[in-house]
Formats: sequence, structure tokens, C-alpha cells
Amino acid sequence: SLQGSYTCKMESEFWKTNPDNLISTSDTKSLTTKYVMPSKTELEADRTLIWKGSTFTLTCTVEGYPPPEGPTLWKGQTSVAYTSCDAGTNKKVCTKKFTNVGYDDAAVYECKTNNTVRGTYSPSSDKANIVISSKVSVSLALSSLPSRGYFITGDSVTLTCIADGFPLAHYMKISRDGQLLFE
Repeated sequence: SLQGSYTCKMESEFWKTNPDNLISTSDTKSLTTKYVMPSKTELEADRTLIWKGSTFTLTCTVEGYPPPEGPTLWKGQTSVAYTSCDAGTNKKVCTKKFTNVGYDDAAVYECKTNNTVRGTYSPSSDKANIVISSKVSVSLALSSLPSRGYFITGDSVTLTCIADGFPLAHYMKISRDGQLLFE
């Protein structure tokens, strides 16, 4: 660091035989330097697998000197407004609270900032992948009953197994009395 107190001193003698003719002067200057700290960005999610209809929070923290610009929260190519931001000397913390989360909130979110010093652009970013989940429900549908109100041997019966929710089912199976009928 170049920081410190600098002194410039000058002495001159007009006549070496007479000490009263000694001329002395000085000047002191203090130099304070600031260090350049590249911008650092962190994006944290309180969790990344979120139930549909619940809430979650993304927190973006940026640090640097001079203070970084931004931060900007991105969902793909669209910027997202923060709920709140608190700024310190060389640090800024911004949060976005999502409420009543829907499937359209699922995305890779990115917090971006930059720090420009002497024309040098120092970009910084961090990402969080948010997955929205809902409870999976399964239902078994039976084809409509004949007018007599019951099936008899030889009647055609359709069973439909429906799974709804996210994450989607990898496989489904139908069984009767523990015996696998269809997978």
C-alpha cells in the first residue's frame, strides 16, 4: 500500500561561514489509499425445492470497493424486483420474498453485479435453481357401470390410473389384491 505520511524537506546555506544564514523548509502531505476489492456476489435460497402455494426467499449479497453497482436479480432474461435492500459501506444485501408460489416461479435465478474501476469491468454473479413441487395425487378411474349397476363376466372394463403433481411419476402400476396387473 502507498498509504502514509510523506515529507519533502529542503535545506540551503547561502554562506557556510554564518550558520544564521541556513534556510530550511519542509512540507508534509498524507496519502490515503483505498484498495480495490473485486466484486463478490452470493445468491442464497432458504431452500430450493419449494411446495406450490408456499413461500421462499432469495437473498443476494454483493461486496466490493468501490461499492458494486446493482445487484440485479434475473429470471432468465427478465429482471425481478427485490422486496428490500440494505446497503452498508462496501456491501449490499437484497432480498426477494416469493409468496403463494406457483409453477411459473420455478427457474434458475441469477444475481448479477459489476464493479468498474479505472475502466475495468469486473462482473460477478451467482445462481440458484428453484424447483416448485406439489403433492402428488393418484386416482383410479373405473369405466361407467352398465345400466344394471354391476359388471358381469365378459363385460368390458376400463381402469385408468391418473397421477398428478410435481415431480412427475416415473412409472405407474395397477394391481389387484396385491397381484400386479399392469406396469
